[in-house]
Amino acid sequence: MADPPPLRRSTRIRDARSIAPIELDEDVESTRKEATGDRRSMKKSLMRKEEKEEEKEEEKESLHEISSSDMDIGTTDSDRTMRADMDSGRDDDLTSGMEADDESAADLTLRAMGDGQMEIDEEKEEEKEEIEKEEKYEEIVEEEGEVEKEKETVEEEVKYDHKKGGRFSLSDFDIGRPLGRGKFGSVYLARLKNPEYIVALKILFKSQLQSARVEHQLRREIEIQAHLKHPHVLRMHTYFWDEKKIYLVLEYAEHGELFRQLQDRGRLSEGRTAEYIYQMADALSYCHKKNVIHRDIKPENILIGSDGELKLSDFGWSVHAPSKRRATLCGTLDYLPPEMVNGKPHGEHVDIWALGVLTYELLVGKPPFECDDESRTKRRINKGVIEFPRYISNEARDLITRLLKKKPEERLPLEEVMVHPWIVKNLEKRKEEIERRKTKEKKNTF
Repeated sequence: MADPPPLRRSTRIRDARSIAPIELDEDVESTRKEATGDRRSMKKSLMRKEEKEEEKEEEKESLHEISSSDMDIGTTDSDRTMRADMDSGRDDDLTSGMEADDESAADLTLRAMGDGQMEIDEEKEEEKEEIEKEEKYEEIVEEEGEVEKEKETVEEEVKYDHKKGGRFSLSDFDIGRPLGRGKFGSVYLARLKNPEYIVALKILFKSQLQSARVEHQLRREIEIQAHLKHPHVLRMHTYFWDEKKIYLVLEYAEHGELFRQLQDRGRLSEGRTAEYIYQMADALSYCHKKNVIHRDIKPENILIGSDGELKLSDFGWSVHAPSKRRATLCGTLDYLPPEMVNGKPHGEHVDIWALGVLTYELLVGKPPFECDDESRTKRRINKGVIEFPRYISNEARDLITRLLKKKPEERLPLEEVMVHPWIVKNLEKRKEEIERRKTKEKKNTF
């Protein structure tokens, strides 16, 4: 066991007196009696006694410390205070130690949490890197695929030459009866073998195109017509070529040219004409929104589909003109406007003039400015004088007159043509006629 802390002598004696009165033995009592008359000897006696008492106290304290280190018997107030302070210090040390341990544990926990978060962040970074690697790999694969496609395209283009080209060949079709004949070739009814599909196959001779120097015209026709998709525009599906010919695969219009119907009937009724003009105005409006000017509208270039609807065709003289201005003299003279006859720049208004000429011809059976002599025809076009037969209604005359204005900007816009009173009235009558015809056919069936 550890020795008790050392105390000063004077303090221990003083504290011992304050605890309890000193009990003197018989030797001390006799000494007191002998020293009643001699103060000096008494003082010496007392000092000896004190020394003996001190020795006894030290012996008691030693025994106390050996027997019980936890009790305060035989200790002074100062000893008790100091011991309490020491115990308190030990408690504080213990508390501070526990707190230190707690702090250490907290630090360890935080460190562990930090390490765990770091591991999570590292995992996320790894996942992110893997995703980026995969994305880069996919991009590389896509790029390689595009490169391969480009190579294939180049290889296909390399395979194409003046002797052969396109997705199809003539052996892919069964050729039927001729549908028409033109300056540079003919049109035949044809059937694609696989899958089976009825088309019109336009066959053009390269030699004739080269002789007339109209290769660029054919190229322009293909480029424009292949991009137009409208119910009243004849569709071009595709094209191909061989060493001597060029083949255009076109939509099949069952009832042929409008010109042939006009020849057979002489002239058309106002109801049917109004319906046709409405459809042509719709088709031309679509073309003009695509910056396409047809420039060769006439009955020969308009076909009739299986349901009796019109199909605008033959875009050989058409042009893609974003600037809206052209200067080339083209088309059929009877349908040319004054600005083209005089060689001036022109725009989409030439199609509106031609629509007015078409309206007149369908109702009368011939163009309004037709003459045997070409120069006289031009003079009549420049004058703009129109002679109407008596059977043409005033509403039809109004529409034709507003379409055949000498100044292009004064011509009736196509959107207004479609809602002109003569068009609207005759369309309603036409619908009533169709309904009556259907009802009659049903009765005849039963």
